[in-house]
Amino acid sequence: MRSKTISAAPKALLGFLLMAFIVFSPWQTSYTRMAVSHSETELHITAWAEGGRVFLAAANPTNKQLERDIVLGTYKLGAIDMERVHVTVPAHSVIRRGFPIIRQRDGGQVIASDTVFVYQADQIIDSVYVQGLHPSVSHFRASSYVVRAGERLTLEIDLPQAKPRERITLGMDKTYELEGQTGHYLVQIPENAVHYEENHEGFSVNYGWNGVVLTTKTPGIAGAGIVAPRIAQSSMVGTAERRGGLTPPRILVVGHGLQLIDFADGAQ
Repeated sequence: MRSKTISAAPKALLGFLLMAFIVFSPWQTSYTRMAVSHSETELHITAWAEGGRVFLAAANPTNKQLERDIVLGTYKLGAIDMERVHVTVPAHSVIRRGFPIIRQRDGGQVIASDTVFVYQADQIIDSVYVQGLHPSVSHFRASSYVVRAGERLTLEIDLPQAKPRERITLGMDKTYELEGQTGHYLVQIPENAVHYEENHEGFSVNYGWNGVVLTTKTPGIAGAGIVAPRIAQSSMVGTAERRGGLTPPRILVVGHGLQLIDFADGAQ
């Protein structure tokens, strides 16, 4: 499929004009960027579901071995633990482990292990939604959830369907940083799906398709970091406006200085 590629420039607008339309605009909030290295936790993690299993990748770019308790569970008025494992991640290494998806009844509902919690002692120091299980990250599909530094990453976004006469505005940063290096997002729109007109302020798009593809060449870092482009969302019908956001998955970027240790069968 041929596509047109545009940078997410500061004034770029994607106005989807039919009975309903969506606007893609720059990130204009006071929030800090989401694409950070999470260095305060030392261990960088991501998780995804594939083939009936939950896979966890954890990177340790430090000079010391790290040991953590990893809990597979969910959150419902507090963290619900379904399975707890102890993991050891050697210095300058990234491990990958696989676990069966756990499903259990909670009252009249069936809940799944859609969240990974990281414990140090008795404190939760980090958590991540499992891509492919947790509904909060269902808008996204990544080419890979673990990529080597310097490789290209593709992230597909299924935009929320606009209602008649509804205006949906999405905004995001055009750049991110990992270990002091800057990465840039590009926006791809399938050429056979849209028609757009461009001017000095931006461009508008007529569409019968509701997806956007972000691509980026990850910076050539030595350690590890997380790419998670945060997207703000507002919806307006007439003068009524609702604000929110789309929760992105975490993409783990692994530097060439880290060794991959694979325990995909869950054993360590």
